[in-house]
Amino acid sequence: MEKITAILFSEVEDKSGKKYGRVFELRSDGDPEHGDVSESRSVTAFLCGTTGILQQFGFGHRNIKSIDWDRIVEIKPGKIIIESPKNS
Repeated sequence: MEKITAILFSEVEDKSGKKYGRVFELRSDGDPEHGDVSESRSVTAFLCGTTGILQQFGFGHRNIKSIDWDRIVEIKPGKIIIESPKNS
């Protein structure tokens, strides 16, 4: 099991070497937790992509991908390797 801080901002690429940008958000099913925090909440997907400074402020198009957590093949320090899309 990885810590969120070890995953955020990691580079994402598929097994063929195609780059998807960096992880900037993790997603989990269910309602947001308030107060008591669950120790075992599962991550189901993550958002990654590339953005410039202007896109971060809402100007222009952001290149964002949602990747299902079960596509992860390997987590290395600073890098996440995912399965290549089936249509590539």
